[in-house]
Amino acid sequence: AGLRADLDWLLPRLPADLPLGLYECPVPYRRLLSDDELAYCAATGRFVIFKDVCCDLERIARRVRIVEGSPLNIVNANGTIALEAMKVGSRGYSGVFTNIHPDLYAWMYRSWRTHPALAEELSAFLAVASVSELMGYPAIAKLYLQKLGTIDTIKCRSIDYDIRERFWWGGEPILDKIAFASEH
Repeated sequence: AGLRADLDWLLPRLPADLPLGLYECPVPYRRLLSDDELAYCAATGRFVIFKDVCCDLERIARRVRIVEGSPLNIVNANGTIALEAMKVGSRGYSGVFTNIHPDLYAWMYRSWRTHPALAEELSAFLAVASVSELMGYPAIAKLYLQKLGTIDTIKCRSIDYDIRERFWWGGEPILDKIAFASEH
């Protein structure tokens, strides 16, 4: 009821042609939209993207059906099920590893139907690579970008430890392997 009341107050105050998006809160505590809340948002016709963080393929498929016929598109944010989510109607991938290899997710989205075997292989690699996120995102992505020469620091407000020190045994070598495999 609170979400509906807030949307009913907010939407008329925004420009009618302003495309809007929704993003569930994955951390520090999960806040997922219910089916009814998602259906309400889709029915407004104002929302065009929903970044889904439920990490549940059945729920993603159900959500795709819920928004069918509206301008709202479901975009999955779980790298482990990225390909499977695309197969049930997710309109792409918008997870943290788009900071590492966005081109590979884009290729998979565009090409999984025409190159299914290669998409399956790529999906397996992307799923395994995404586990390195657990070493401390966004610092792990910043370290990757620093190694590419894109940014100068890996400092971030959400990680209070040095990932190079904590994961001395494999952090940077894992990123090097991910970079090598991504280029391959």
